[in-house]
Amino acid sequence: MATSRPARGARGARRAPAGPAWDEVNLAPIVLIRAGEELLADRAVSRLLAQARQQDPATEVTTIEAATYESHQLDTLVSPSLFGEPKLVLIPALEQMTDALLTDLLAYVAAPAPDVAVILRHNGGQRGKRLLDALAKSPYPVCTIQAVKSPKDKAPWSPQTCAGPDAAWSPTPSARS
Repeated sequence: MATSRPARGARGARRAPAGPAWDEVNLAPIVLIRAGEELLADRAVSRLLAQARQQDPATEVTTIEAATYESHQLDTLVSPSLFGEPKLVLIPALEQMTDALLTDLLAYVAAPAPDVAVILRHNGGQRGKRLLDALAKSPYPVCTIQAVKSPKDKAPWSPQTCAGPDAAWSPTPSARS
């Protein structure tokens, strides 16, 4: 007598990530990118930077190194500008954050500045789990990019495809046609 396999329950099922895809994410006061695939995460960040500059070319972009962050540095960066230009703060390696950054970001998520966009990129690991959980419960977009493991799945992101169908691929950007 053959036994039937039980349907995969919540424990064994692989769920699709909630939130926008990397190529659909839009700028918001806070955007979290959970990066499983470096190339696609880079593209999501580039997309958000382009949106900010499209809204206002004078957008002031500041990058924070999470590993060397000092307490209240974020407060200074998100404070209103004398000239009123919009600001964007990018933290590309959130998994390396200091305790001071974790504390400041947890406070910031509760009351973000109105004319500032903060892009957080977490490249994996458990560091900052409290912050990741707080952002998942917040109204702000969380873009989860799963790692691409199969060569078949990586084909759409090959250099030839990324450069366009008519472009000749070269290892250096300046040599591309």
